[in-house]
Amino acid sequence: MLQQSKRSRIELNLNGPEGNVFVLIKTGMDLGFRMGMDRKEVEASLKGEQSRLQWSYEHTVAMFEHHFGDFYDIHGNPELLESVHHCLEAIRSEVKQRTCLNEAISIVL
Repeated sequence: MLQQSKRSRIELNLNGPEGNVFVLIKTGMDLGFRMGMDRKEVEASLKGEQSRLQWSYEHTVAMFEHHFGDFYDIHGNPELLESVHHCLEAIRSEVKQRTCLNEAISIVL
């Protein structure tokens, strides 16, 4: 696992060049590989379970924040950040529901 150093977190400005969705995906992939994730794990961490037709920029940023937010401070215009926050809440709720379901299944089995 990648160790978080005592250095400050990396600033990520969504309004700048690093906010481009392809740069964001590449950044997430690089960090995921450094964390020891394989390609499928990294792609899943950025895409979630949505099909390509359902992807949105906000969803990609929210997935990045969900999985790699311990290392980054994400900045951008307030409307975008609010939309990302709503996506992030939905992702966390989905993860919590899936965890509860998996625990219930393991108890039954």
